[in-house]
Amino acid sequence: RRLLLASGRSSRRSLHIAGAMIHVDKENVEASLRLRMVEIREREFNHFLERTRSVATIATIMSGLGQFGLLYTKFINHNGCATPICPELLYPFFCVVSTFCSTLTAFVCILLVTHAPAVMLHGTLDRYSECVDSLVREFSIVIVLGALSVSSFMIAAVVYFWAKFLQHSHR
Repeated sequence: RRLLLASGRSSRRSLHIAGAMIHVDKENVEASLRLRMVEIREREFNHFLERTRSVATIATIMSGLGQFGLLYTKFINHNGCATPICPELLYPFFCVVSTFCSTLTAFVCILLVTHAPAVMLHGTLDRYSECVDSLVREFSIVIVLGALSVSSFMIAAVVYFWAKFLQHSHR
């Protein structure tokens, strides 16, 4: 009978030790998974930060091209807008829209590139994922602004050539 009691105690003890080891293994697996998730989010953050830098470069170039396009308004003969849609007025309008959107895009990109890493460094791990999601949302806004900038610049180029065509056709 003593032997049975002793074997019962040792089996309970071994079950307790096995349960503790399983619990420790479970915690190790969870910690490893959390670490992998943070590494994935960090790669995603770096990816969007690099794309934001690229968009900022393009936006800066587009801003300069939009301002440069305003110089060409002096080459358009302002004949009082003989057509219902006046290319002489549309061209500078779209140049200004392009310059404004490009400058705004570059400004937002600069804010994201300079402030996002600081927020990531000073935040907790729980907020880390939140910061990455915010960067992704802001990046989509930057893309829309950049697309608006490029589109308005292309429209300005088409309107410029249209105005030049009208000038030559009226001669």
